[in-house]
Amino acid sequence: MIDLHTHSTASDGRMSPEELVQHAANTGVTALALTDHDTIDGIERAAEAGRRSGVEIVAGIEFEVEVPEEHAVPGTCHVLGLGLTSWGNDVRHRLTTLLDKRESRNRRIVARMQRAGIQVDYEEVASYAPEGLVGRPHIARYLVDHKIADDEMHAFRQYLGEFGSFYEPREVPTLEQAISIIHGAGGKALIAHPHTLYVSWPGLTDRLSAWKRLGLDGIEAFHSNAKYRDCLRLQELAQTMGMIVSAGSDFHGLHRPDRRLGRTADGHKIDPHFLEPFAEARVT
Repeated sequence: MIDLHTHSTASDGRMSPEELVQHAANTGVTALALTDHDTIDGIERAAEAGRRSGVEIVAGIEFEVEVPEEHAVPGTCHVLGLGLTSWGNDVRHRLTTLLDKRESRNRRIVARMQRAGIQVDYEEVASYAPEGLVGRPHIARYLVDHKIADDEMHAFRQYLGEFGSFYEPREVPTLEQAISIIHGAGGKALIAHPHTLYVSWPGLTDRLSAWKRLGLDGIEAFHSNAKYRDCLRLQELAQTMGMIVSAGSDFHGLHRPDRRLGRTADGHKIDPHFLEPFAEARVT
C-alpha cells in the first residue's frame, strides 16, 4: 500500500511527521506523500523518519486556489503538488506570504468572535498547532474543548464554515499561481478530491481541459470521501486527457475513521502503481 495525500501537525493533521511515518510503517504503507497545507516544513522530518523505518517519502503540498472566473465552481478547489524536488528562496518566500495571509484570517475570525461576546483566547488556540501553523480546525477544537460547540462539525457549521456566523474568506493563490509554485519546486500539479468542485461531468471535462492549458498535470481520482465507481470514472477521464492519476486517503489522524492511511474510496487499498509518476522524486 501507498498513500499520496496525508497531513501532519505541520498543518492541520493530528500526528507529527515522525508519528505519521511510524503509523505508515505499522500499517504496511511503504510510501507516502506528505501534503500539508501551504507548507513544506514537515518534509525533512518525515524523510528522516522514513529513512529509519523504511517508508519512502514523496515531498508534497496542498493549496486551496481561486479558479479563473470563466470556469468558476460551486465548491472549493484544492491543488496537490506531488514529487517536489527543490524549494529555493523564491518558493519559500511565496509560501511565507501565503502563511501570513492565513494567520491574518485566523485573527480576524477570533476578533469577530470576541466582539460577539464569545471568549476565545488566540494564544490558547495556537497551542493546538504545535508546529505553529494555525488553521480553522484548531479554532474548532478550541470551541469544542470549551463547550462552545458540540463537536468540530458543529463548530464549522455554526461558526467557521462558509455559512457560519464568523466565516472569513481567505485570500488564496490563483490556480495559475499554485501551479507555478509547484512547478518551480520541481513537482506536478493535480486537482485534489475533484468531487468537492460540485460540477457536472461535462463541466468537469470542460474545466480540466482549460486548466490543463494552464499547466495542470493531473487529478486525484481516488479519495476517501468519494464513491469508488466515481473514482474509476475520474481515472478514465484523466487517462483519456493524458493526465496523471493519483490516489490518497487525505489522512489527518485517527480521529477521522473515514480516512484510513493507505486506503481510499470505499476502503480500497491504494496500489503502489500510483507512485510511478513520482518514483524519481522521492526524498532521500
